[in-house]
Amino acid sequence: MNGIDKITARLSEEAEAAASVVLAEADAKCAEIKAGYLKREEALKAALKDEADRERKSEAERLESSLLMMEKKEMLALKQEMVEEAFGLAREKLLSLSEEEYTAFLAREAAAAAEHGLGSIVLNPEDRKKYGPKVLSEANRLLREKGIGGELTLDDETREIAAGVVLKNGAVEVNCSVDTLLALMRKELASEVASILFS
Repeated sequence: MNGIDKITARLSEEAEAAASVVLAEADAKCAEIKAGYLKREEALKAALKDEADRERKSEAERLESSLLMMEKKEMLALKQEMVEEAFGLAREKLLSLSEEEYTAFLAREAAAAAEHGLGSIVLNPEDRKKYGPKVLSEANRLLREKGIGGELTLDDETREIAAGVVLKNGAVEVNCSVDTLLALMRKELASEVASILFS
């Protein structure tokens, strides 16, 4: 080998060594860049998964809240329906009392409405004809027992009520019809009836 060949061979070796170093550095740099991108990709995947999990959880909570609201509304509607049914049954029971029980009921209501033992009893046409004198007599007896006098009269006027009495005393009227009494009781007792029905 002559001098030029040696120099060329040595330069070639040095170039190869330098190229190897540069390639190794480039490979290391590529591996580092790739690792960085893989790390960022994993972090992005984790962030996207967390976001998706939060969205699913939030949607599940909204759905559960909506279902609970619907359940409460349905339960309230059921309670109201059952309370209405209970008062409907009470009305039917009042309207199907025996003659003696019904007469006593009308008399008690008339006496309770007559604070000072005065006034006139108004009934529906059928009740006036069938029970009028008995109701009047029993109501006055109940008032006398309380020491309130007992000077009620049977009014010539009748009212179109399902059952019950209206007590007139001058310009003042006390409506003790079955439907009015049940409506008043419903306001007072609806929550109590509901708690009994659903306890």
